[in-house]
This record gives sequence, structure tokens and C-alpha cells, in this order.
Amino acid sequence: MMKKQLTVNDFRKALQGRIPGIQESRGVFAILVPLVELDGVLHLLFEFRASTLRPQPSEVCFPGGRIESGETPVEAAIRETWEEIGIPAKNIEVIAPLDIIQEFSGREIHPILAHIKNYTHESLKINKDEVEEVFLVPLSFLQEHAPYLYTSPLVMEVGDDFPYEKIGFPEGYRWRRGSVEVPIYEYEGHKIWGLTARTVRWLLNYMERADCL
Repeated sequence: MMKKQLTVNDFRKALQGRIPGIQESRGVFAILVPLVELDGVLHLLFEFRASTLRPQPSEVCFPGGRIESGETPVEAAIRETWEEIGIPAKNIEVIAPLDIIQEFSGREIHPILAHIKNYTHESLKINKDEVEEVFLVPLSFLQEHAPYLYTSPLVMEVGDDFPYEKIGFPEGYRWRRGSVEVPIYEYEGHKIWGLTARTVRWLLNYMERADCL
């Protein structure tokens, strides 16, 4: 069966109003980056994941999870925060979405910066199936203690059976290389690393460039 001959109008109709995403994303997630002010001191709130979880047990993270059908990243981040630690939507003041992270595994992460109002640790309702502990880190500590930074090379692994002749390079091709930076913060025995630390580092670097620090 012959496929329909596409027209310019077909493309207009199909793409009109579409919000661009990230190609070949294998899962879309949202995280809340919660600012908490206590006694005039600004903190970031972190979770310590339950050791019984299958993905990434016993790691430090922000509240968050997979975006469900029909949800925006903001809605997903707020819902996950309620489900994980019991902070209601009325106490979450969304400030702004931060830059999207795409992991080399294909996951797409949408960080949402927010201010938690009327915060008390006693008011939290921690879901122990997902979260073992909630802790705060003064923002000033993260500003004054740069993370340890590990840089890992990313190399395209291509098998001997790659059809170089089909792309016009029978002798092989010089694949482009990349790298990924893994920042690691330490605070009172907690190791903050991975995409959580990347988000913290990005936020502080952005604020410094914006002449806010």
C-alpha cells in the first residue's frame, strides 16, 4: 500500500501549537527543588530514599517521579511531593522551572524550583515505603563548599559489524566523544550526588551568573 503523499499543510496541522520535547526520551520525570526558610536562613530540602526501593535505594534525592498522562511537570512535582512527604499543594509556591536534564539513559528530568511555606518538620507525613528521612541543608553551606567534581568520558561503542560502507566511510568513522560531570556534595554524613547534585550546582551557578550571590 502506498503511503499518503504529505503536503506542507499536513505538517502545519500536525505540528501547530505543539510544545517541543526531547527526541527519543525514554521516560519523563519531574522533581521539586524545595527551598525552605527557617529563622531567616534559607535551606534546600532533600530526601533519603528507602533502602527497600528497587531503583536507587538509600540515595539522596529531591521529591519527584514519573509524569503521568495529562500532567504538567509542575503538577507531577507537586503531586509526588504530597505522596512522598505530605506537603500539601497550598504550601508549595512554584518559583520557576529549571533547565531540563536528559540523562544518557534516555530519562528526561524536569526540575521545578519552589518555596515551601509554613514548613515544620513535625508536619511532614513521610511515606516510609519510599522515604527513610528528610533533611535540610543550609544554602550557604552549599555555596561555600564546592562539590568534588568527577568527569567521566562518554564514548560511542560501535561494533565491528557497523555498516560503514553504507554511510560512505568504508575505512571507519571518527565518532564524536563527550563527557559527563558528576558533582558530589557531603553534608553531615549525607552524600548528595548524581542528578540531584547536578541540579544544585546548576542552580547555584545560575544564581551567581545572575549576580544574585
